Amino acid sequence: PKDPFSLVRLAGDELAAEPSRLVEEALTIPLFGGRRAIRVRAGPRNFAGGIDALADAPIKDCRIVIEAGELRPEAPLRKACERAKTAVAIACYPDGERDLAKLIDDELRLSGLRIALEARAWYCWRAAFHFRHSCAEGSNLHWCGTDCPSSVTR
Repeated sequence: PKDPFSLVRLAGDELAAEPSRLVEEALTIPLFGGRRAIRVRAGPRNFAGGIDALADAPIKDCRIVIEAGELRPEAPLRKACERAKTAVAIACYPDGERDLAKLIDDELRLSGLRIALEARAWYCWRAAFHFRHSCAEGSNLHWCGTDCPSSVTR
């Protein structure tokens, strides 16, 4: 949303303590009108009850994105989302080494740059270590810090 007050960020552990808060936030009408978005970062505590309550609520003009780690098929959060008619669970997997190498090469090529093999291996290690940020990592290659290899050339 363009209005920063239309975006709500919540921690899953907060919702575990008060599952009804998710429904309350989803039903809240933005002060300046328009749509509302809620972003939830799941933690170790279970808040699937909030998802179940949300499935029965008459929500309009609100989108909720729940970011969770790897969820097993029997995980309560995943099961609650799969049960809900208005939710979808989308699995995201970390990039493999080949994918990361291609991402690095493609991003640098767009900037007219080349990279030495040892430097690319370093970036692959770094991006794999922080796999959630690998897409952002590719576009930041030319902004590397002092600890990265200096083998990126034009």
